[in-house]
Amino acid sequence: DRGPLRKVGEHGAIVTALAVAGATLCSADADGFVGLWDLETLEAAGELEAKPSIYALAVVGPVLFAARGDGEAVVAWDVSTKARADAPPYAAESLLAVGKKLYLGRDDGSISVWDAARATPLPAAALEHGHDGCVTALASMAGVVVSGGEDGAVVCWDAAARTRRWA
Repeated sequence: DRGPLRKVGEHGAIVTALAVAGATLCSADADGFVGLWDLETLEAAGELEAKPSIYALAVVGPVLFAARGDGEAVVAWDVSTKARADAPPYAAESLLAVGKKLYLGRDDGSISVWDAARATPLPAAALEHGHDGCVTALASMAGVVVSGGEDGAVVCWDAAARTRRWA
């Protein structure tokens, strides 16, 4: 039988995002809840709430960021204390953490870049005019940020130069 190693937990709705913050697994769902699971014991370690729903998670240091649906602003928590942390006051459909930067995939087709530690924008670092419509997915590798959108396009960006490498 090739079943799971172990079922860690369960949500009451569709699981929409996963992230790891230190020794904590974070799982988000379409009802706006984040389950926290201790990776050492695989036991529940708490729950966070960010209604109406959660589309994406990203971790920078001890801070967990959540992109919520319906035009709601990104929210954040310090995972160790479960206290709210500073977050960008913008809505996002997708998130990506690279070092101390937080990339927000926006519904206007752009990607805004934030200093995650201070929750301040890095306007000169924004990646613009990449998609017609919402940026739904983000990934990175070796200085390249890759975005996917509801327009069906996959775009590679040179993160430092803020230019499209190919689309």
